[in-house]
Amino acid sequence: MKKNLLTKVAVVLSMVVAGPALLHGQAQTVAYGRLTLNFSSGFLQYVAGAGITITDISGNALVNGSTTLTGVGGVLDLSSAVGELVHTGGLLLTMGSNTMRLQDLIIDTTNTSAPVISGLVIVNNVTVSRFPIFTLAAPPGFTVPLPSTAGTVQLSGINIAISPAMASQLNSFIGANVVPASGVSAGTETQYSVFSTYAGS
Repeated sequence: MKKNLLTKVAVVLSMVVAGPALLHGQAQTVAYGRLTLNFSSGFLQYVAGAGITITDISGNALVNGSTTLTGVGGVLDLSSAVGELVHTGGLLLTMGSNTMRLQDLIIDTTNTSAPVISGLVIVNNVTVSRFPIFTLAAPPGFTVPLPSTAGTVQLSGINIAISPAMASQLNSFIGANVVPASGVSAGTETQYSVFSTYAGS
C-alpha cells in the first residue's frame, strides 16, 4: 500500500513539473515604426460642421487628410496580431478658444474582439484620462499569421471609427449631442513596425 501511495505521489509531482503544453507564438519586440491616420473627406466635413479643426499635435495642418505619428516601442505577435504599439505625438482638436489633445496613441489589440487606438485626452491643458479614441476593424481578407519582411511588418486599410467613449467626450467638448454614441466612421489607418528581436521557433 505504501508503494502504491508513493507511486501516486510521483505521478502527481511529474504532472506538476511537466505542466500543460505551452503555446508558442511569434511575439516580436518593436524598436520603432509609424502610424498614419487617413481621415476620410466625409469625416473631416462632419467634424468641420461641428466647428472643430483637426491638426497634428503641434498644430500643423493635415496633409491630404492624413497625419503620421512616430512609433517608439511595443510588442506584436505575428501569429495572432495581438499586441500594443506605442506612439508619440497625436492630434489637436480646436474649437474657438478651446482645445483637445489626443496624445501618445497606443494601438491595443490585446482584446481581439474589440481592438482600439487609445490615447491620453487633455482638454484645455487639463488631463482627463486615457481611453479608446478609435475602434478598429480589419479589412476584408485580413488573416494571421501576419506577413513580415526583413524584420518589418506593414498593415494597411484598417478601418477606424470614433469610439463610444470618444463620442461622449466630443459631445461634452462641443456642448451638444452631435456625435452618436455608436460612433462615426473616420477613415483608415496604416501601421509600420520594425522589430528589434525575433521570436524563436
